[in-house]
Order: sequence, then structure tokens, then C-alpha cells
Amino acid sequence: MVQVIFISGFRRVDGGCKTGFKNCQKYDENGKCADCKNDYSLVLGHCRHNFLLGCRLEEADHTCKDCFAPFKKNGNHCDIPHCKSYNDFGCVGCECGYYLTGEKDCKEVTSGCVRYQRGICSNCLPHYKLKGGSCQIDGCVQY
Repeated sequence: MVQVIFISGFRRVDGGCKTGFKNCQKYDENGKCADCKNDYSLVLGHCRHNFLLGCRLEEADHTCKDCFAPFKKNGNHCDIPHCKSYNDFGCVGCECGYYLTGEKDCKEVTSGCVRYQRGICSNCLPHYKLKGGSCQIDGCVQY
């Protein structure tokens, strides 16, 4: 696989310039596009803009073969489990009982936790005690 730079319709190969394909970021040894820029998929030798949210590799029939993180493959499309609102980069709002992480995905709320920092519980409800990033009922012993 030959890594090349695509500038204004040309690509640099062995110190010279050759015509390139729009939105292609890698070419094979025969000069054909082998990989496309983010948000584009290789379809019949050309890079086509993805229409499916979170999809890294979209097929010609508009089904998704692979997803960008934090999206996960769900059938023929990509989603983020327990997310109710999206933008192009990930989740912006989680379902009730889940919180939004810095990685733009949703994690389940720890029982008794009222505040998270970097995905770890940092404050608990009254009568709960913070221990190891989770809240435990004060006075209870866990087995």
C-alpha cells in the first residue's frame, strides 16, 4: 500500500505528480484508490460521502459494514447504546439512567451517584459513601 498526499486533484508518487481521486487518502500499487478520507466510503473505485450516521464503511446499498468509535454496529447501521440525541461526532444526550461520557457515549448511572468526572463517580447522595469511584450505602457491607 502506498501512502500519498492528495492536493488539488493530484497525488505525489515517486517524486512526481499523478492525477488523483477526490477524497481518496491511500492508493494501491496500481494507482487505484484503496481507502477514503473520514466520512467517505470506497464504492466501485470511487470515494462516496457516507449517508449513515457514524458509519465508517458504507456499502452501495446504504448498509453499514463498520462504524467510527463511539458508534457500534447495530444490524445494518450504527448507533450508540442508550443514546437519545446525536451529532456527527457522537452522543449529546443519553436515556434516563445513563450519563454522557467524555468519549461521547452513554454509561449506566451508578446507584447513589449524583456527579461524574471523567466517567467516574465523584459525589454521592446523602447516606451513601464514595468508595473506589462508586457509591455504597453508608453502614452496609458488600459481599
